Amino acid sequence: GPVHKGIRAAHMRCLVAIGSADAGNDAEIDRLVAQITDHLTMCDTHLQDENSVLHTALDARCPGASAHAAEDHDDHLHSFKELNALLSQLVSVAPDRRATVLADLYRRFGRFHGRRTTRTGGAHRCFDRAGTHGAVS
Repeated sequence: GPVHKGIRAAHMRCLVAIGSADAGNDAEIDRLVAQITDHLTMCDTHLQDENSVLHTALDARCPGASAHAAEDHDDHLHSFKELNALLSQLVSVAPDRRATVLADLYRRFGRFHGRRTTRTGGAHRCFDRAGTHGAVS
């Protein structure tokens, strides 16, 4: 749906920003860290909202529809922790080591985004069976 399309677009903007950042530019690194931190906070908030509202409603309508979400969301939380640790490292590392940390951040964010865009699960099938195609994605 539109929310997840927007999140995927934001993921791509973040990945481009990480990949094009100048490791030697302090101000650019500060902006990048703020951008990625804000994005991860939004993703975490969205995940918590899905857990507390959407998945409860889905399971009431179609038992087991959100069973896949626990694993996916645990994986996302693990990703958030790893990405935030890399952001902290990027801020604290000596300037001559930033390029290495930036490359690590790029690869890790790419894996997070890649996993995020290849998964669908029970919730989608439940809505498809109910005739509400595209209501959740």
